[in-house]
Amino acid sequence: MGFLQTFLPANDRYAALLLYGMVFSTCFNGYDAGIMTVILADPQFTKYYAVNATRQGLLLRFLGRQRVEHIGFAQLCIGGPLASLVGRLWALRISITVMIIGVIIQVVPNTYGVLILGRLVTGLGFGCVYIATNLYVAECAPRSLRGSFVGTVFQFGYQLGTFIAFWSGYGMSFHTSPFSIAWRVSNVIQIPISFMFILLSFWYPESPRWLL
Repeated sequence: MGFLQTFLPANDRYAALLLYGMVFSTCFNGYDAGIMTVILADPQFTKYYAVNATRQGLLLRFLGRQRVEHIGFAQLCIGGPLASLVGRLWALRISITVMIIGVIIQVVPNTYGVLILGRLVTGLGFGCVYIATNLYVAECAPRSLRGSFVGTVFQFGYQLGTFIAFWSGYGMSFHTSPFSIAWRVSNVIQIPISFMFILLSFWYPESPRWLL
């Protein structure tokens, strides 16, 4: 009872349950970041794109400092204005759709340059999802849970997505035929997660701060 009372207080139980559902939005982000570290070790992937030290270093930059800068740019120039213009929930839906487009670009038969383009598009959506999620949680969380929710919802969803990514990548590592399918399937698994959240979001009320 003590645990439920802490994380699902009687007076704010409905709001708390809604915000726990926001974990799915950040789960998509965590999966995307985690699966690339697995894919880079996949022999099918490295052979398909002829990944050498230079190409691997470029991809790792998009997972490291360059990705952080890209996300920061998206948050500053696109994420905030988009959330103010169309609302927090529609900003989330649009941003996740952009990430889905980025994933599709990555998994269709393509060249190395198209793969990088897909990573850029996905990173753009990632940054916008990050800011819209935190805005919505901060503005809608019950006062008694606001401080813990702002950090916990995003981090828990992100780590959950990473956890799922590592295990899905491990499972697909045993797939050898047809060739060059394992890393594509591992990457595309994140799309159902994103669609799940988009559908779920239509049961969410818009942030009252944006409606004012």
